[in-house]
Amino acid sequence: MRKTLTAIMTAALLVGSLALPACGNNATSTTGAEQGATIEEPTGPTEKDFVGTWKLAAAQSKGVTMTGDLSVLIDADESMTLEFKEGGTGSFGFAGESSDYTWKFVDGSAELTFASGEDASSEDLSDKTIKATLESDVLTLDMEEVFEAKMLFSKTGKIDGIFTIDASTAKAITNKDDVQGEWKLSGMGLMGVSVYGDADALSEMSGQTFDATLSLAADGTGTFSGSEVTWQTTADGTSITASGTTMPLKCLDDTHIILDVPEIVGMDIDLMYTK
Repeated sequence: MRKTLTAIMTAALLVGSLALPACGNNATSTTGAEQGATIEEPTGPTEKDFVGTWKLAAAQSKGVTMTGDLSVLIDADESMTLEFKEGGTGSFGFAGESSDYTWKFVDGSAELTFASGEDASSEDLSDKTIKATLESDVLTLDMEEVFEAKMLFSKTGKIDGIFTIDASTAKAITNKDDVQGEWKLSGMGLMGVSVYGDADALSEMSGQTFDATLSLAADGTGTFSGSEVTWQTTADGTSITASGTTMPLKCLDDTHIILDVPEIVGMDIDLMYTK
């Protein structure tokens, strides 16, 4: 289990950093509407609210957030699941592996205690008690002590309102003043998965050091991850040319720009930058 969990938390960053040419608004989770409260009735989830099967929707580790179908990053058939059964038992499954646990409802949260196992992967969770909290249909499993991560689950495998890197919503940049200057890598979109955090956090989690700066000068020259580029802005938008390949540079929102790089790196990846 530890092997697959570690893989899912690092695969996106390893892929992204290796894909960079060698040559924020960083929302991490949604917080739902406050539940109605009266003096007579306590607020918060009940024990029954935890029962059911939950699918992994996002993960947070070392200042980096990943959201989307994380199973695609390690070529698994299905995403991670967390099943709470009535009677205080459950199972934690991913990619054909599973770990059984018992759970109890304590002060509005669930405490999971994993069973002992014979193999090394099971022993990573053996006899560990892990806390799960529930807010606005998002279940958060605090695994900081075991895997330095928090796992966010929902019944659908998606979290409404969470920040995602969606290149299809980006708009053309027609004012060159909007792109001049120094930009730092703050995230990437990989095969439908959004990965974001500041550049230092991305570098630390990937285990690699790389120059992720995008620098665009007023004269139409610049550098992209240490490589020289040229760029131009026309009435149709802004583009960057590197090694003979032209890539569109668009505005994702008021804070982020996004560079469409599949042609230059040979995979489905978009890089997000912020000042």
